[in-house]
Amino acid sequence: MQLNLKKVLLFSPHTDDIELWCWGLISKLKKQDAEIFVCVFSDCKESVPEWFPKDALRKEFFKSMSVLWIPKENITFLDYKVRLFPQHRYEILCDIKRLWKQINPDLVLCHNTYDLHQDHQTVTNEVIRVFKKISIFWYELPWNNIKVNNQIIVKFDKEDIELKIKALNCYETQKKIRKYFKEDFI
Repeated sequence: MQLNLKKVLLFSPHTDDIELWCWGLISKLKKQDAEIFVCVFSDCKESVPEWFPKDALRKEFFKSMSVLWIPKENITFLDYKVRLFPQHRYEILCDIKRLWKQINPDLVLCHNTYDLHQDHQTVTNEVIRVFKKISIFWYELPWNNIKVNNQIIVKFDKEDIELKIKALNCYETQKKIRKYFKEDFI
């Protein structure tokens, strides 16, 4: 798969979404010298297990991004509360517009339109409003969708899978409580 993209903007409602949902594609795009930009809308501090510091997911996210050499200056961190995005739809739209003007990407990645999570839906709907005239790739996992409609399938190399596992292993807060962080599941 050769896409010849210069700038790719990923929208991640929560800290671990892009690693779970589209890490293999990111790995492929990095190998093709695409510059990757990431916007995270929430560090989910309200969901961090009580035995970890509240900023643990944010730190784990930056560690994960370093696995694929995504520099901190290419990461935008916003501060929306998890599960409350619909209440902030307009502010989210404004943040997305600002990033569009700042980055001017060739490709955008976000959750698909069948995703049931309210935060994912809000970000996706606003991404469509802003980027309806450029290419948008949706990422998905079956357990969060009412429908799976794969239109592009990316073949991964062993290295892509190993990088995904390495990135997900950065999330100490999640490994013991989420089955989809386990290596055999990945």
